[in-house]
Amino acid sequence: LGLSGDVHGSALFAGFSATPTIVIAAMLVLGGGLRHTGAIDVLARWMLRAADRWPRVFQPLLFSLSALPSAFISDVGLMGILLPTVLSLRRRLRMGASQLLMPLAVAIALGGLLSMVGSAGNVIANGALSAAGRRPLGLFAITPLGLAAVAAGIACVLLVGRWLLPKGADSDDDEAQTLSRRLLELECLAEVDPEPGDGGATGAGAAGSSSGVSPLPVVGVVGTDRQLRPWRPAQPPPGHDRVLVRARLGDLLSSGLLDRRAGDGDGRSRGNGGRGGEVEVVELLVPPNSSLSGQTLAAGGLPARLGLDPFAVAWRRELRPAPLEDLVLREGDVILATPRRDGPPRRGAFARSDLVVLGQLEHHLRPVTWRTAVSVIVVGAALGLVVLNALPLTVALVAGAGALVVTGCLPLDDAYRAIDWRLVFLLGGFIPLGNLLQTSGVIAHAGRIVATTAGRAGPEATLAVLFVFAALLTQVLSNAATALVLSPLALSVAAAEHLSAVPLLMAVVVAVSASPLTPLANKVYLMISGPGRYRYRDFLRLGSVITAATMAVTLVVVPLLFPFR
Repeated sequence: LGLSGDVHGSALFAGFSATPTIVIAAMLVLGGGLRHTGAIDVLARWMLRAADRWPRVFQPLLFSLSALPSAFISDVGLMGILLPTVLSLRRRLRMGASQLLMPLAVAIALGGLLSMVGSAGNVIANGALSAAGRRPLGLFAITPLGLAAVAAGIACVLLVGRWLLPKGADSDDDEAQTLSRRLLELECLAEVDPEPGDGGATGAGAAGSSSGVSPLPVVGVVGTDRQLRPWRPAQPPPGHDRVLVRARLGDLLSSGLLDRRAGDGDGRSRGNGGRGGEVEVVELLVPPNSSLSGQTLAAGGLPARLGLDPFAVAWRRELRPAPLEDLVLREGDVILATPRRDGPPRRGAFARSDLVVLGQLEHHLRPVTWRTAVSVIVVGAALGLVVLNALPLTVALVAGAGALVVTGCLPLDDAYRAIDWRLVFLLGGFIPLGNLLQTSGVIAHAGRIVATTAGRAGPEATLAVLFVFAALLTQVLSNAATALVLSPLALSVAAAEHLSAVPLLMAVVVAVSASPLTPLANKVYLMISGPGRYRYRDFLRLGSVITAATMAVTLVVVPLLFPFR
């Protein structure tokens, strides 16, 4: 835009200093402070106790309480804390992970509608009002609408979720049905280093003690020329050759002979030290915005830093086929690893924004300290100043973020890590483009088209059209990008139909948060796809019901709270 001369001077970079950009960055830092000090872990511990005390009503209680922190904390950060908690609760509730994780994600996504800073879409819509010269909405102006949407979403989950979600295993078989267990039962081919010198052979088709592979079935011998030759037990292979065996992955890991090249300098397996029996498997989720996304396991330093030996990487139900040393991690991957025998897994080697340990709560919850209370007070004070109109929104939130760093509640490096820089650059680049589309008349023309087609049936029809358009567009674009595209359009449609812009903006805001038709609709749905083993059709079945219910709520509640005229 700058090179073409369409946008001049400081206006080209005005998006980086715009109110939505500053508010979103500051709220991410404030939420990061609450997570870093363990304030949200208090809620997780309370959930663990509540599951024992009130098991019959715990499920609606779980979903309701999960939505509340989302009003002020990023969805991804909150899911990173509550995901291991819910996975650890599935035995007590006698429910599979697939019956719990999607309702949890829906509650967290809808909880962003409880305040005007709860999600990027809310902030962008409010910023569009301010940029148009109109008074922005107050911090809790959207709360009644958010409560109605949360109630509708939870009702859908409780009433029809048990039939529309995939059936998970019960508590007796749940452990055996986890992804790692199923992978351990798969048969696979593996090259192992023979350890000659024990003498004797166990017979045809099995590697004898002369090969050092015990009774694992042998397929052949791989030479230095990478050619496969037949296995002859009477003629042990030279020391520089390798033996190709076929066995269950769990047996290979237990043998201590499996070659897992990811991060082991000598190329030999640390494995289980030759111990028999069960293999301890650690599952690690790569969440959105993780610094490990786009890196290989060795480049990310997983084995050395965490004391683990990875043996597989899975995406949803499938094992990713690339060799571990060449496999590039991506958001939503589940890394399967075994602890190294030279020491237990080291806690704190990775930020929780980089990896989420599944099913091991002791590696997850932070202790409560004096910084926990300080962080809650700082965040509460910042929001209180906004509610009381004592300070502008941007000033109060930035001051609160700075106070968390100054008091030591959030180290400066973690504050930088808490900010979603891709979102910041999206806002910084798209806001000047949106201004250009408005000044050129493109948005006004599109608004007149929508007004002439849908407006004939009344403002409620216009509200429904914008909701459906936003619900579909957010499956392709991110929530923030959808709000950036449709907020100016809603303002233009309102001007063409001589309506208040607020109800139309609310339709856009609700739709981008309440339309889980695919796992791409929100990053929290991407996080649960692997642990919950969901398919696209699972999202579509329950998501269509939730989208229809929240749309009905929007068409009824929005005109009552925000009149069209």
